[in-house]
Amino acid sequence: MAHQKKLSQGEKLKNVARLTEKGLDYALAQTKEVYVEYGKKNKKFILHEWESEDRRDLFRQIVREYLNYANKQAEDGVKIGTDKIYRE
Repeated sequence: MAHQKKLSQGEKLKNVARLTEKGLDYALAQTKEVYVEYGKKNKKFILHEWESEDRRDLFRQIVREYLNYANKQAEDGVKIGTDKIYRE
C-alpha cells in the first residue's frame, strides 16, 4: 500500500485524523496515575527530562486510552462533530 511505503521511507502522511476534547480529557484522566508514578521514579515532572522509555510508555498509554474512547464511540454510534454517544 502506498501509505505504508511512505512510512517506511520516513515520509510524513497527510493529517486527516481528528481528536475530540472529551476523548483527550478521558485519556489524560485515565493516565494521571501513570504520569505521577513516572514523575516520582524520575525525580521530576518535566517530561523531556525523563528516561526515554518512560516517556514512550506514558505516551503509549495515553494513545491507547484515547483509542479505547474512540472505539467505544464507534461501537455505540456518535454524531460527527460531537462527543455525544447515541444509543438505540
